[in-house]
Amino acid sequence: MASSFSVLPTEVLVLVFAHLPIHDVFSCMVTCHWLSEVIHNSAALQYRILAKRYGVRDPLASELSNAERVALLKCWEKAWLGLDLGGRTASIPAHGPHVQYVTQQGFLIAARRGYSSHSPFFGYSYVSLSAFAPAGQEVRDAPWTNVNVEESATQRKLVFDIEQGLTAVAVSRRDTSLWTLELRFVDFFTGNQHPLATQPAIKVDLDWNITGCPLALTVMGDYVALLITSAHGNRRGDSLRLINWKTGKTHLLRQVTRPTYRPVLTFIAKDTLVLGWDRKASLEICKLDQDGDALRLRTLCFLRMPSCYRGAQLILELHPRPPLDLGTSDRCDTSRLPFSSDPSETVLSFQLTALQLQEARRFKFWIHPRSLLALASAAARECEPAPLQGSSPKTQGAVSWIRRRFSLTLRSKQPVKNRAPTRKWEEWGPWTTRWLEVSPYGTSVTTSGTRSALVTAPEETAFGTLELFDFHQDRVFRVLVDEDVDSPRKSWAITSPSTILKGRSFRQDVVSELPYCKSVLTNVGSRVLLDDEWLIYSWNDDSETAHLDLYPLTYRQPASPHST
Repeated sequence: MASSFSVLPTEVLVLVFAHLPIHDVFSCMVTCHWLSEVIHNSAALQYRILAKRYGVRDPLASELSNAERVALLKCWEKAWLGLDLGGRTASIPAHGPHVQYVTQQGFLIAARRGYSSHSPFFGYSYVSLSAFAPAGQEVRDAPWTNVNVEESATQRKLVFDIEQGLTAVAVSRRDTSLWTLELRFVDFFTGNQHPLATQPAIKVDLDWNITGCPLALTVMGDYVALLITSAHGNRRGDSLRLINWKTGKTHLLRQVTRPTYRPVLTFIAKDTLVLGWDRKASLEICKLDQDGDALRLRTLCFLRMPSCYRGAQLILELHPRPPLDLGTSDRCDTSRLPFSSDPSETVLSFQLTALQLQEARRFKFWIHPRSLLALASAAARECEPAPLQGSSPKTQGAVSWIRRRFSLTLRSKQPVKNRAPTRKWEEWGPWTTRWLEVSPYGTSVTTSGTRSALVTAPEETAFGTLELFDFHQDRVFRVLVDEDVDSPRKSWAITSPSTILKGRSFRQDVVSELPYCKSVLTNVGSRVLLDDEWLIYSWNDDSETAHLDLYPLTYRQPASPHST
């Protein structure tokens, strides 16, 4: 093979390899020594390989050379593995109670529920984390930008997609005897109607009181998914809608007449949703199918939680996560880094509460979205109707069309499977998840990319212990083979299975073996937020005043020569 490429200059080969998928570049590396040397000597290709291994993406918008990017990426990776934090660069007062803080795309966002005198207006405030960049002096105030959304609403929900500059707002109000749920799509930075939204609001009329009914809201590209679940004692059932926020077109994907779902809703792919069941404590993986102008929801499979004793109640929850990025717009330029965590390399974090008599146990478990996609893909192949034996391809195609069009089941010598399969816990859970049992009180979880921060803080103290888990599989492998133990807070890899005793809740012990890296910090705030460059602690002082302390990740770009 080398002779066929020997007439091409090395620069041309590098350009060819730059347009190949990264797994094809790996294949070329093992083809022959000459191609391997070409790839190893190219800083551009080495940066692409490292970016894939470290789980980051780079739009290549900055003016740094490839060699400088490689050096900076290695320093950033080493700082995370060692939890190398710099000094506190900001300590700012929080907005008070009834405020939820999130980080997304280099912004710190405070979602205000508007229930207290500290934050009387429903809306949100945001500040760019670049405003707290290390400058040798600690910042005591934050240049917050406040956006007030609604004052007279009973049910309120916010979801942000800074990549598209979008804030989706759900509010409910009562008009005489009719309840209305209103969806607004506003510009994240100004609070005005989003310029790409053709309708100022989408209204959903309901004939029952929605107050107290949990809502789930998530964004995927041009669509916003809205799940309305029933409150306890309300027998109106649940509904799932998909709204194109640009055109205003609404698709009713699911309507059930009895309480079925928990407020668990997230996209794991452009056309794949995950829902959480209430009574059966299961995950439902669904696929969106295009049928002309209509969208239909098709269940691929159900994933059961560990079986429990009769009388036990399992409550499933999903920790918030940023929306998936489709790569349709440039990243907001608020970071000192030229790269950011790859949205396709993420981990889902769930909470499961088991209630049995006087016993309450709380668990956290993590799973990769790609594992759910693999399970759904296998289930979809299993659900495909068996072809008629002895028939021609033309006949099989006609029968397949009739089945799809009229939902008929035709006789064949093999049974036709038309129901979504249900996977027991033992068939999928142990090798795809990692479980931990935590205290029912004083614990919080924040997820960013493949990293997840678990903070355990006793009620009588304002500070707790941070356990940082990283579920990136390449990183776990590198930590296993790494011999550098100079860092005092070195991460270590956990690859052995963990076992949670069944107790009074489950019928058998819960075993899980998803590998991960672990780092520990003590004396941190009672809650922690993660960003690619920051750890943000939330804590209360002696006067019960909430504070936010911002600590930047310490990394230094070493001097390196420019290279192609």
